[in-house]
Amino acid sequence: MKKFLSENWYKLMTGTSMLVFSFGFLIYAVSPTYANNSNKEEKTKVEKPLPAKDDIIVVTSNGYAYAFEDRTEAYT
Repeated sequence: MKKFLSENWYKLMTGTSMLVFSFGFLIYAVSPTYANNSNKEEKTKVEKPLPAKDDIIVVTSNGYAYAFEDRTEAYT
């Protein structure tokens, strides 16, 4: 073991440095995904009612679709 360490200490140090660097880079790359994006604007769009059912209105907001039976309910 002593001979292995004396002959390969530079490989161990290089490998340890790469491992620490990779963990640091992983933390750096993942941390922005948890950031709070409260200043992001909502994209809301009111679509026309479906032709078969005139009493339903569909509203899309940030990738979600909401269906309302009354226009006044959708606008409040």
